Amino acid sequence: MDAPPRIAPERPERPARPDRPERPERPEADPDRPSDDRKRDRRKPERKTP
Repeated sequence: MDAPPRIAPERPERPARPDRPERPERPEADPDRPSDDRKRDRRKPERKTP
């Protein structure tokens, strides 16, 4: 009887995967976001220029 309840929690986990990148909790996993690119670009030139 553990099989039926196991399939239930697995179903909602699949659609939650696409929600992960939308979440602001993992900004590093969102390289498509311009906010992360701007922050990375600003830090890169700052370190390169002593």
